[in-house]
Amino acid sequence: MKHIVFALLIFINCQLATAQYTKLVDMNGVETGAYPYHAEFYYDGSYLYGTTSNGGLTGHGIIFRLKTDGTAFSKIVDFEEAITGNSPKSGLISDGTYLYGTTSSGGPLGGGVIFKVKPDGSDFILIHEFTGGDDGGNLKGKLFYDGTYLYGLSPYGGTNSAGMIYKLKPDGSEYAVIFSFDGEATGVTPNGALVSDGTYLYGMTVSGGTAFLGAAFKVKKDGTGFVKIMDMLDDPNGAFGYGSLIYDGTYLYGMTNNGGEENRGTIFKMLTDGSGYQKLLDFNSDNGAQPLGSLILDGTTLYGMAELGGPDNFGFVFQIQTDGSDYQQLVDFNGAENGSLPFGTLIMVNKALFGMTNSGGTSDAGVAFRYGEEEIPSAITSINNTSIEIMPNPNNGQFNLNIGNQFQDEKFTLVIYNTMGQKVYAANHFSSGKITLNHSKPGIYIAQINSAIGNYTTQLVIE
Repeated sequence: MKHIVFALLIFINCQLATAQYTKLVDMNGVETGAYPYHAEFYYDGSYLYGTTSNGGLTGHGIIFRLKTDGTAFSKIVDFEEAITGNSPKSGLISDGTYLYGTTSSGGPLGGGVIFKVKPDGSDFILIHEFTGGDDGGNLKGKLFYDGTYLYGLSPYGGTNSAGMIYKLKPDGSEYAVIFSFDGEATGVTPNGALVSDGTYLYGMTVSGGTAFLGAAFKVKKDGTGFVKIMDMLDDPNGAFGYGSLIYDGTYLYGMTNNGGEENRGTIFKMLTDGSGYQKLLDFNSDNGAQPLGSLILDGTTLYGMAELGGPDNFGFVFQIQTDGSDYQQLVDFNGAENGSLPFGTLIMVNKALFGMTNSGGTSDAGVAFRYGEEEIPSAITSINNTSIEIMPNPNNGQFNLNIGNQFQDEKFTLVIYNTMGQKVYAANHFSSGKITLNHSKPGIYIAQINSAIGNYTTQLVIE
């Protein structure tokens, strides 16, 4: 039995205000960094953490944090090319103690690094270094953590010099290349991040496959059982998978940077074996074009950003339902005022969307923004001695979750998010006691309980 005790925060209910765009930070180079690329915020309940590929004291990028209202901005790391790596082009993840990320170049061997650092910027450690040759490098995707190993993609390296999948422990030990891509059969140049259903890792490539326009794949965590689940064939299913797939428990969702009816990219979904493919949208410039990031999911609504398109051809924030209906453009980027060319992925915090653009803003170096008003708590108090127990369940694919007795005889809603900000569970419950969840994948999750006696948010670690 796993028994985890947390200090919990009570959040008083409040109403969501009319959604609107708010620029939180103008990137300006030395002070606030510049040109976020494949950028995606990580939120720890107090701060948003992000990276920029340039700027800072040496011009090689920074890690920064800020509050969700845009206050308390601070640089926590200035990258120094040969020492810490150069030009981070990915989001960060956390194991609850350290933040983990990658750089696209630099470091002692010159090909980029994997690093960890505490949220205040202290204890920065290189846990792996690349040369940029057959051992990989030029990393541009966020890591995935399953509670034991970190997994990532390298667009270069491997036995065929076509890209690879690697894993290592958070202390840098047990590093191994678990799969090497080889061209038509598997794809070439994997990009973005991996996502998992607990058994398989899923991802996309920019090239290779039957038409050499990219592919989607799955592979077990030990590198066996590789299956190419989709060939990108231009039209109907797009080309060039620069982003990541996401998983809702049934379907995989993704975007392509090109291809489709207008050759401007697509949004699609399919089952995990590649069957049931559905194209949800063809980008056509008017509704956006050439996305480089990934989708996020809230209930039945997908949110994302298109790099280009719109009146100024500076890109969009959009939403679309999982059945392809109700496509809406939420933000039309216009340059100096609100940013341009979003190259990354959104996250959702308390029903507001947060993201970054690669350029635009007053210095044309990018912006950090919020779309929508958060459900900000009006009061915060503490609950002590509340426990959450995670217990094994004989039914495959399930675990039992015990909620502490503070919620005895109370109706409450339980929502669980993974580290990518994707909702993996949401349901109403009555009273405390055992709750059986069809989700036994190891990893780090954020659990939220909303009830008449208040709301709390805490972290779950499932090993």
